[in-house]
Amino acid sequence: GFWPGVPFLLTAQSVTCGLGVWPMYRMAARRAQSPAYGLLAAGAYVLCAPLWLLATTDFRPITLAVPFVLMAIDALDARSVRRYLFWSLLALSSRHVVAVIRAASACGLAFRTGEPLRTKLRWILGPLSLSAAWMGVFLLFLALVQGPESVGKYYRGMRNPEAVGSRL
Repeated sequence: GFWPGVPFLLTAQSVTCGLGVWPMYRMAARRAQSPAYGLLAAGAYVLCAPLWLLATTDFRPITLAVPFVLMAIDALDARSVRRYLFWSLLALSSRHVVAVIRAASACGLAFRTGEPLRTKLRWILGPLSLSAAWMGVFLLFLALVQGPESVGKYYRGMRNPEAVGSRL
């Protein structure tokens, strides 16, 4: 049947990935100051072959973070702190490694022209601090549940590219 089962998971994953169309449209339309460019960016997102493969082949919880990460980047671009925190928390609920993506996107968008250095630093240090805190909570939880040696095993496994691929 459809529920519960693989068809439901793949359908939910595909629909969730498709929700990324909206932030792609918003960011492009805002930056180009034209809805036509927003539609072009949304169309490119929908036609992205790697996204199709990601959304339709194998269920992976990190895939559910795709639209939420894009919504968080859109909120950063619009300089909306509340929306950024909301979408970031939803993205983080899918997988702890999203903290790294969040931090990188915040750093990239912080360097907009025409803003004072203090504003740029705030937009870099805030998300970096939140991301570091989230990773700290994850590692503490890992150590409490599986023992302190599990943290070392986790990082040793991260050096192996095959291990990283199997975790995503």
